[in-house]
Amino acid sequence: MNQELVYEAGTRSASEIRDLTAKMIAEVKEDSELRAEITSYGIDPSELSVDSIDVRAEGAGLDPVIASLIIAFVAPPVADVWKHILLPRLRRRFGSDVVGEEKESDG
Repeated sequence: MNQELVYEAGTRSASEIRDLTAKMIAEVKEDSELRAEITSYGIDPSELSVDSIDVRAEGAGLDPVIASLIIAFVAPPVADVWKHILLPRLRRRFGSDVVGEEKESDG
């Protein structure tokens, strides 16, 4: 994966976010509005797959309040699709705290 974004932990685990993201990616086939949004970020919707985005927890086994959620992408345009399309849809469907706020990069 080429790019990573780090978020505070939300109300869902990394595996739940991974599964929910995979379901949204699968919806691309039936949702013309979603396909158009993805295309506007320079991604061919047919090339977006569950392998395009990796979701994992950092600090697993620690108090979930201090754990981080790492979202990794195969390319910068996929990160844009995550930030501007998939994440807002997750928050609308499952609550604004499904994923915490983005953390500042250490680098």
